[in-house]
Amino acid sequence: TRFGAQISGDDFISLAERGGLSQISIYASRPYESLFSGNIIQICPVGALTSVDYRFQARPFDLVSTTSTCENCASGCELRIDHRHFQVKRRLAGNDPEVNEEWNCDKGRFGFYYGRQDDRLTHPLVRRGDELVPASWPEAIDAAVAGLQAAGSSVGVLVGGRLTLENAFAYSRFARAVVGTNSIDFRARPYGADEASFLAAHVVGQSVADAVTYADLEHAKKVVLVGFEPEDESPIVFLRLRKAWRQNSTAITAIAPFLSNGSAKMGATLLPTPPGHEVEALNGLADQLDAETIVLVGERASLVPGLLAAVAKLSARDVRWAWIPRRAGELAALEAGCLPGLLPGGRLVSDARARVDLQAAWGAAHLPEDAGLDAQAILQAADSGKLKALIAAGVDLDDMVHPAEARDSLMSNVFVVSLEQRRSSVTRAADVVFPVALLEEQNGTFINWEHRVRPVRAVNTRASNVMTDVRVLAALADAMGADLGMRSPAHAKAALDEISDWEGARAQFTASAGGAELTDSAEGVLLASWRTALDDSRCLDGAETLKRTAPGAVARISPATAAGLGVSSGDALTLVNGGAEVTLPAAVTAGMVDGVVWAPMNVGVSLLATLQARPGDRVRLVADHSAGGVA
Repeated sequence: TRFGAQISGDDFISLAERGGLSQISIYASRPYESLFSGNIIQICPVGALTSVDYRFQARPFDLVSTTSTCENCASGCELRIDHRHFQVKRRLAGNDPEVNEEWNCDKGRFGFYYGRQDDRLTHPLVRRGDELVPASWPEAIDAAVAGLQAAGSSVGVLVGGRLTLENAFAYSRFARAVVGTNSIDFRARPYGADEASFLAAHVVGQSVADAVTYADLEHAKKVVLVGFEPEDESPIVFLRLRKAWRQNSTAITAIAPFLSNGSAKMGATLLPTPPGHEVEALNGLADQLDAETIVLVGERASLVPGLLAAVAKLSARDVRWAWIPRRAGELAALEAGCLPGLLPGGRLVSDARARVDLQAAWGAAHLPEDAGLDAQAILQAADSGKLKALIAAGVDLDDMVHPAEARDSLMSNVFVVSLEQRRSSVTRAADVVFPVALLEEQNGTFINWEHRVRPVRAVNTRASNVMTDVRVLAALADAMGADLGMRSPAHAKAALDEISDWEGARAQFTASAGGAELTDSAEGVLLASWRTALDDSRCLDGAETLKRTAPGAVARISPATAAGLGVSSGDALTLVNGGAEVTLPAAVTAGMVDGVVWAPMNVGVSLLATLQARPGDRVRLVADHSAGGVA
């Protein structure tokens, strides 16, 4: 009961009755809804509180435990993974005082069934006509090599943001030293024009010694949230900020269109801000920020023109800040050089000295000099025929900024090689598909938002012949007459460590010209959105009990906006973008900015795929009883 009241702020469970009749209970009118409910199971001293998923699965003395790292966000939580007969039975929070202390979120605790689904890939597939048919490994490798060699260096590489450091480095080196392309990108999500330059100049190359840490958050005088919702996008950051507020009176300011439940539980003060106006809001706070302030910047910040530039300028005031992506592998991919124009260790493609340094380390005759294409440009080039082949790993096209266009790009004449764990939107369009190891089947490394190295350890040690991404790429390189220089994650880590120290030129941040200015007279309302912790992500497939606890999708609007539409909470409200529309129940939210609608990114429907809109776009709102919309 104290955990809910003090740690997570979810005061839904308490002692009922008195004396000998006392029992743990919930309130009759308030179901126990918390993203951290699994912790009360773990700390229950008598084992009376149990989970539906683990109940009757195994006896504690039948289990073998392995310490690893959670893959569901960039928090970097330590996990204790209990398994029997090489199958994971439960996951518990590990005890790491510097990171997650002794807590974790329910997504990390219960969201591990995705690799057990019927669509798990177990053998290579090769396209024969309109169908993908099973093939042997030599057949699949030969088919992939033929397609890649025919494309020459006209190849793009999309690696998602969920790979370990070792696998990401293998793709980076394969792209440059084997294929001969700098067109590689880990950002399978919407992003702005400034982000690549910002990351290359200010994020890559840091270590935990010079970065913001959990301990810094706990003892900060003031914290400002910019394009970042901690409870949904990095739950352990949320717990540490709540602790900072309760124990050290840390003042937290949220630059957002409304005060979320998570922000309220941290005692945050709302700075009401419509989407696209965050630069003005942050600049307005500038005089109040000092060396005792920490600014937390989410990946969504890049969608606002000029916002990353405003964040970068804070360093001149000695204000510390940290960039916190959602996915566990994004910082590792960045360090591995999975960005166009950026080589491993923060080296620049444009720097001849950096290229020569890597050529010598890799034994390569030549490395490409062009800047390469980013993820969106790769898909556009594939659609237009300028790109002849595409290698994709850990990418879901529904996460891209234009999912329908991304599908069309892959269905064009481009040759697609997919390395995946399960059938996906990419494998359906692929010419060759290679099955690769689950995270629980391999060793590796994540880098969390603090730039802290986090170990990943294999649970299923029986899978001795497992095909990791590194191993598949090494086999492809061999067949193409090249040497990848690594054949296992351990080899990849050693190879990366050898080149990690770079004292040469670093990137300088160059802000883009900016986007179109927002005007109050524009038609429709501004769309605000982010991905909630529990949504329709494929990483939660199989975790049906957990998914049933996810909050339902709503369309949040201010009382004034609701009055203009004539709607109340619970009424059907349709968001319209051109010919696309999504209907959700309205949630009238006190204190919310007028002229804005918020909806979850991927609960029930995908805003990117179905509404074809991203945060900051304008949409029309139509109430069911109204024939028109509101401007």
